[in-house]
Amino acid sequence: MRYSVRDYATALAEVAERSSKNEVEGVVDRFVALLERTGDVSALPKIVRAAGKILRLRTGGKEILIESARPLTGRARAAFKKLAGPKDGFEEKLNPALVAGIRVTVNGERQLDASLKRKLGKLFQ
Repeated sequence: MRYSVRDYATALAEVAERSSKNEVEGVVDRFVALLERTGDVSALPKIVRAAGKILRLRTGGKEILIESARPLTGRARAAFKKLAGPKDGFEEKLNPALVAGIRVTVNGERQLDASLKRKLGKLFQ
């Protein structure tokens, strides 16, 4: 890669932040063309996720990651989305290592771990 994902994401976030809604489509088209010229187009999904995270954090939103051993039910997913605000990013991830329960991480820092793996670990320490 010519530049790191973080560098690309920061640049995309800054340009998107300064652009009007009408200009965003053109900005994205030019950004993808740049990635094609530099040969970095395969990193586009990572760049877009990172840029979205940067924009959310700048506007006061949160990144919420829900890890569970099995897919969330529709009812559980709806409950978690109600807790998230309109500026918040919400991502689900399957993690069979949790055995059962869930782990909620906010902004990659604060964590609520209600998994069986953690409970078993505390029991046998």
